[in-house]
Amino acid sequence: MASDTRTEPARLDREIPIESLAGHFRERLGAGAEIVAATIASEGMSDDTWMVDVEVDGTRHELVVRRYRTGGALREETDPERHFRILAAVPPEIAVPEVLWYEADGEVAGGPFFVMRRVPGRVVVPWSPEGRRYLAEAGAGPLGEEFIEILARIHAIEWRGGQLAFLADEEAGSPDDDGTRRVAAMRDVVERYQVEPEPVLVDALNWLEHNKPAQQRTTVIHGDYRSGNVIFGEDRINAVLDWEFARIGDPASDLAWLLGRTNRMGSDLACYMMERERVLELYERHAGWVPSEESLRFWEIQKLLFNTGLWMSGEANYLRGETDDLTLVRWSYTLPNMRRMVLDALEEAS
Repeated sequence: MASDTRTEPARLDREIPIESLAGHFRERLGAGAEIVAATIASEGMSDDTWMVDVEVDGTRHELVVRRYRTGGALREETDPERHFRILAAVPPEIAVPEVLWYEADGEVAGGPFFVMRRVPGRVVVPWSPEGRRYLAEAGAGPLGEEFIEILARIHAIEWRGGQLAFLADEEAGSPDDDGTRRVAAMRDVVERYQVEPEPVLVDALNWLEHNKPAQQRTTVIHGDYRSGNVIFGEDRINAVLDWEFARIGDPASDLAWLLGRTNRMGSDLACYMMERERVLELYERHAGWVPSEESLRFWEIQKLLFNTGLWMSGEANYLRGETDDLTLVRWSYTLPNMRRMVLDALEEAS
């Protein structure tokens, strides 16, 4: 994560298990390792992110601990060791944080976690007024083009026979029929987490099953590529974050998510950065092709369902006593708006 989010060096957030974490770092980095700062960077829907500064023999190491939370949203869709493996396997032409090690023992930090080096720069909160201003300015310039160029490079990763090939065999069916696999997965999510009948979501699932487009490409997919998941430097994008939803499948899903209404709430700009037409023009320039409108429409509705499933799972996990995180309940208040967006998308598609 971004080094400029660190507060004063002496700060040690009490919510972080400093003592057990310090012992772990001494085992990994040497008996002289000492935690000199530890702050909570974020408490997301799935994992916690801690900024941890460790001093070893007079050298300060700025690290990030990404801790998996069992009660987070859509836990069946993510796995911390898998996330670690993906980051370790992303080729060097795509900038990601350097991962150092994975720890499965939940006793150390209250859950499995992995450690990575901190990347300097800025992670922008896209729904803040300041963040929207920054992203609109960045999108109009070279950073906007780089944002789309990086996505094209992700989709160009040669995964067959490489370290990311394991992603292709994780789900039943073929990655060349990604639409069928993802609709089935979302039907399972709706059935598992609904706390009341969900007619709008069932209608959307039925629409998806009957309107699946031909898949034009099969590539590595980031799964959550948006402006809030990159680290911006002064004149370049320094890293792409949050690969836990990566898979092998239809790259149109990444573009549809980037362009979708949940990533431009109250704005005409995709990811609050640029117009839809510019996104597609830049993607075609750097990727050499562009998905059909039929594919983009299909995947926008699928991603709306996925987003809705995130909030549904958080609410259900809280109600079932699997988590006491009030953040998940707060997010559940967006569910009526999410259903409305799904219905609007279905009406537009009809």
